[in-house]
Amino acid sequence: MIAGHNRKTVEFLDSLTILRQSPVTSFNMRIKYCPKCGQNYSASQRFCESDQEVLSLKDPYHLVGQTLLDKYKILALVGVGGMGAVYCAHHLGIDRRVAFKILQPNVAIGNDYVVELFEREAKLAGRLTHENIVDVKDAGHTPDGIAYIVMEWLEGQTLDQELAIQGSFSFTRAIGILRQIAAALSEAHAKRIIHRDLKPANVMLVDTVDGRDQIKVLDFGIGKIIEET
Repeated sequence: MIAGHNRKTVEFLDSLTILRQSPVTSFNMRIKYCPKCGQNYSASQRFCESDQEVLSLKDPYHLVGQTLLDKYKILALVGVGGMGAVYCAHHLGIDRRVAFKILQPNVAIGNDYVVELFEREAKLAGRLTHENIVDVKDAGHTPDGIAYIVMEWLEGQTLDQELAIQGSFSFTRAIGILRQIAAALSEAHAKRIIHRDLKPANVMLVDTVDGRDQIKVLDFGIGKIIEET
């Protein structure tokens, strides 16, 4: 018999197998476009050359251009993962860009454990305040029932993207990056939270004025509080 948490884990892994075969995960993500002028770009581009708007992937959920909860104007779809989709949004109340992450509706249907993991990410990350951990601003559900997390907007690219471009890092640069990752984990561990999914795709290299590496650790979705079973 498979009981409790183990059964949930098996169900979650089964759901990922289904997701890999779903239309959304096979959606054409090789082309981006400018939501303002409509010009098309390759997936490697980040901003429109004409008006400097954030470029968007084709949005299967049709949220780009909408204003959610009367305060989040969705500007562009910037990333899609196994469970979540991340949008660039404008917070109308404070006139600031934010990252608006949703749990993909097709993933959430009939899968309470995936919903639990998504909501856990907001709660765990919300406990943590550190310069090397992404800051969670808000979380909840839209009137249509879409689960969301609002985070600080980060300009940059993930560590795996940077590794793909550079191939390898100098010893000095690698040490600087690892020190910041370790500082983030140290803060989490001090709050008795472990990440459990640390990988280059969950580490962000943020653009800085002086060009130094500024690290932000992302995605505590399958994190764990040590007091839990």
